[in-house]
Amino acid sequence: MPKANTSSKRLGFGIFLGSVRDGLGESQYIFARRLAVSRSLIAVTETGTPPTETLITRLYEVFPEREIEITTAAQRWAKPHARNPRHLPRQKAIQAKIGALITSKKLREARDHLTHEIKSATNGDISYFVWLFEQLGRVEDLRNDRDASRTALAKGIQMAWLMPGHDNKPCFLVERLAISYMQDENYVHAHKLLDLRIANAYNPASAWYHKGIIHWDEGKLSNAYSALTTGLRYKDRRLDIQVARGHILAEWNHPEEAIADLNEALESPQLRLSVAVRVRSARAYAFFQRQKSPQHRPGGWREMVDLAITELEHAEADMAVSPWPYYFRGLCSKLHHDMLCASTREPKDDVSRAIINSRDNMHSDFGLAVKHGFPYLNRHTIRTMKDALTSSEANKLKLLQLQNKNGTID
Repeated sequence: MPKANTSSKRLGFGIFLGSVRDGLGESQYIFARRLAVSRSLIAVTETGTPPTETLITRLYEVFPEREIEITTAAQRWAKPHARNPRHLPRQKAIQAKIGALITSKKLREARDHLTHEIKSATNGDISYFVWLFEQLGRVEDLRNDRDASRTALAKGIQMAWLMPGHDNKPCFLVERLAISYMQDENYVHAHKLLDLRIANAYNPASAWYHKGIIHWDEGKLSNAYSALTTGLRYKDRRLDIQVARGHILAEWNHPEEAIADLNEALESPQLRLSVAVRVRSARAYAFFQRQKSPQHRPGGWREMVDLAITELEHAEADMAVSPWPYYFRGLCSKLHHDMLCASTREPKDDVSRAIINSRDNMHSDFGLAVKHGFPYLNRHTIRTMKDALTSSEANKLKLLQLQNKNGTID
């Protein structure tokens, strides 16, 4: 395995890039795999070559929590042909100030600074204005003014196309704009943007990924699966696509295909802890579904149930604030509840108690999932929980009627 560069060799953006890699304790080879780029790109960037838009885009996607740092470093060490040296000190100061305001949640003040800078800055390079509009879109979104956010992103996209060697920057902003429309359930406009992106992209994997995410939000699991599967034809975002597709397959009651995707995702060194918890939780639900499969009955079904329960317990222990262990455990309780209700027409006391317990467990776990859900749960998962709770209440009424009829109320 290639050795890591020493810090003494790092220049420009490479100082920041190397510090990120050092924090992970990874070689250039492993770090490049995490970002899905070549090792040579990491090597030349760490030794002073300005970062490419592809590398910046991958850093945004893999390290979303470091967006401000990435943007600030990228703007500081922009490509020479896109820079105006006379204005760099002022631009860097403005960027640092705005970044600090966003980080400290002073959104109104950040918006005012951005708006003033957009109106008053006349000599900055194009990439600087793209950054201003991008940050304004982000601030307005955080302020829940999505119309203003979309207006800013659209202006940023228009300017990004004018950047020399723009690479993926306009495409990245188009996808953010599509997700903004999805958040307001304007699915038609979101898909139109992504269709345009796909038609004009050499590598549209990321756009197919976002189409899958939007279809999933709509509740169209078949369309989501098709979009994600198409995205796997390309090299980019393979891990993100596999995680989403495995999750969808688990909820779509295709446990074997889900387990195959999720197992492969778990082997990736790029997998962050929060995503690993989600993957293991979804896989646990797929294990639980196996009890319905003929090949796992009669002797193997108990093993599948125990494996699912153990997996969910471990996932919860790894990250108790994640909604996914609770969400999928709630789905397991829902499946168990439905199987018990369907197994007998005249439930005995022990079966009735088991039905009630599974319903109560489902209510409790879904409550915890909602508590920890923002911003992870989409509209489909919310609808799934609501439908499950409504169905369980209907089954409760039927059970009470049977118990009244038979005189077996506990």
